[in-house]
Amino acid sequence: MPTIDVSKCNGVVEIAIRRLKRLCEKLGIPKQMKALEYHITKSEMKRRAKAAAYKRQNKKSTRERYNAD
Repeated sequence: MPTIDVSKCNGVVEIAIRRLKRLCEKLGIPKQMKALEYHITKSEMKRRAKAAAYKRQNKKSTRERYNAD
């Protein structure tokens, strides 16, 4: 669990809250919470992985096409 010392923020709570939010975002906590919110079936994970692979491949071929010129 990330912690922030308020005394390092000159006692200003708003600054400490912003620092805590940034730290949580950096650690990927909101993304983990969102992933754990709903159960994803095995077939759904495969479908998402396949879609991501297609997107990566399409992006790679587009880059190669424009860099070849």
